[in-house]
Amino acid sequence: MVDGSGLDIEMHSPGPESPRVALVTNIPTPYRNPCYAELAKLCNLKVFFNAWTEPDRNWEFAPADLKYPFEVLKNYTIPYRRTNNVKGTVNATTYAQVGVGLPGALRTFRPDVVIGPAFGPTSMLALGYAKMSGARFILWTEGTRHTEAGLSWLRKQQRRMIATGAHGYWTNGQLSSELLFDYGRGSQPVQEGMTGIDTRAFQSAVAALRPDREGLRTKYGVKGTTFLFVGAVSERKGVLQMADAFARAADNAAGDATLLVAGTGKEGATLEAAGASASGLTVRQLGFVKPERVPELFAASDVFVLPTLSDNWSLAVLEAAVTGIPQLFSCYNGGSQDLLNAGAAGELFDPVDVAGFSEILKRHWSSPPPFAQSSALDEIAEFYGPKAFAERAMASIGSVLAGARGARGARAATRATAA
Repeated sequence: MVDGSGLDIEMHSPGPESPRVALVTNIPTPYRNPCYAELAKLCNLKVFFNAWTEPDRNWEFAPADLKYPFEVLKNYTIPYRRTNNVKGTVNATTYAQVGVGLPGALRTFRPDVVIGPAFGPTSMLALGYAKMSGARFILWTEGTRHTEAGLSWLRKQQRRMIATGAHGYWTNGQLSSELLFDYGRGSQPVQEGMTGIDTRAFQSAVAALRPDREGLRTKYGVKGTTFLFVGAVSERKGVLQMADAFARAADNAAGDATLLVAGTGKEGATLEAAGASASGLTVRQLGFVKPERVPELFAASDVFVLPTLSDNWSLAVLEAAVTGIPQLFSCYNGGSQDLLNAGAAGELFDPVDVAGFSEILKRHWSSPPPFAQSSALDEIAEFYGPKAFAERAMASIGSVLAGARGARGARAATRATAA
């Protein structure tokens, strides 16, 4: 077990009167860590991780990199195959985390508020602790009606049990909030926009590299309009449809284009075959790219494309949005409409419609669309940055704690009236 409670953390320490908040989640990620660090400045936070990593993650960082108190729980990881039956079958291996050490860890920490991770077994343990201890429970759910399609009756009942037991909710955006109505959400408060990255740092890194754009393009061997893909090179990410669409577009487009791919997966050979057979198309596959190198790829590219067939709210599209690069937003990505509404550059498309997908690629092949206006970029970066995330979190925490005080007052008044 890794316990970061005693780390020498350089941050403002909240006073003892601040609420004690237990945030339970699967694993630490380089994207969310800045958000948790900001939240730790505003409350007595401790983050409980089910595991330090998962088999399909390549991130590398040390416990000292996490600038907030945390604990890695005793845990069982159960791999299983998940099928999404909307628009064809998409199979993917995912991992159910059972944080068996959570109840004991929470009893030691004694939180006022417990934030549970979606609808898995660990969230059920978190809810159970809250009911037994009197703590308030906030359900943090990222799923959408699309990503939750095809669930069994039993799993839907499990979700209803957790959703109806919550005192409040965190969601990524509009589509995640809509899903809660299906699971029996009542009048409890919902806080949207509970996702983000260190937007300003990523935005600044890309902007600083753009003056050397031509040097970077030479470094990565790209030519013509460069389409950037960042993600798992898998069926679920729409890679098969993307390979087909690029091959079709190449048959009818003039000039050169490059598909620059950052990620690993079993469909890499499919992309290589598309590049080999398509005139004018170069496919550059980089494999896993460390987060600190990703800004170089955005600085060298013209269009971002992530044709996912099933994503809750991909943070890769947020990275693209704050750089201003125009992108093709999959209609199966929970973050697409939120970012388009916020002014991100790009257009919505259906990657399953390969003919339509190829027409968009052909259009951008010879004439890439313009980058977003700086005013829109600043608004997106501000809203999805760590500080705003922490402020929204505290507003939600304050709301559920106020609700608890109100409920206790109402019960006391009822008893007094009865007496």
